[in-house]
Amino acid sequence: MFYVRRKIIIIFLTAAMLLLLVSCSRPPELSEIYDEVVSVIEASYEINEIYFGHGLPTSDIDSGLSGYSRVREDAKYRSIDQIKAATEQVYCKDYREGLYEVAFKGVSNFTEGVYGVVKARFIEHQGYLFQDSNAKALINAKRVYDFSTMKIVKPSNAKHINISIDSRLEGSEEILNITLSFVFENGRWLLNSPTY
Repeated sequence: MFYVRRKIIIIFLTAAMLLLLVSCSRPPELSEIYDEVVSVIEASYEINEIYFGHGLPTSDIDSGLSGYSRVREDAKYRSIDQIKAATEQVYCKDYREGLYEVAFKGVSNFTEGVYGVVKARFIEHQGYLFQDSNAKALINAKRVYDFSTMKIVKPSNAKHINISIDSRLEGSEEILNITLSFVFENGRWLLNSPTY
């Protein structure tokens, strides 16, 4: 009798733990996170413009740094720390690290047959922010999202969600359904994929 009772208790506890694990890993309902997700996507436009678009407004004054132009005093962001703070409101840590590497340090590639160097897009010198004056915009049109088409799709859980959403490039009528990835980090949903 003791053996049967013990077995029933173990089965009950195992089932309860499994149920708890499954319920903890369920993704949130879209209605619970809709406003936050929309806000993050909309905030990403400005961040994308800094990293992949035309960057920040620069002055015509000779910077004294070959290949770099000084960011204007009336620019919204005038330091790398300010750019990083804004980026932290939109993109998750893993995604940000890649952005920071390219934008603030530069990268080089010396694999067999492929050689290349991309200098930092932004540097600070004598208390001023400078932008690479030769950097080309990688995005030329804003991606417009139809938020009414958002759906949480698999794989998704309590800490990571994928959202399917219809979009088009500004000026185009071609609809493209894409999937955006979000990570729950520091109490917020942040992007883990590009939105451009």
